[in-house]
Amino acid sequence: MLYILKGYVKKETGCNIMQAYKTKTAAKKRYNKMIESGCYELVEILEKENK
Repeated sequence: MLYILKGYVKKETGCNIMQAYKTKTAAKKRYNKMIESGCYELVEILEKENK
């Protein structure tokens, strides 16, 4: 299973982010940092089966 962390930067000039993690714990840690920073919106963790 792969956990895809996806988020959008609030500023027009910023770039969006999409990162893959092998564990849900690692994805959740990064998710929390993104939320705390206040720079991102629509942050979500998607689960994808590893084929």
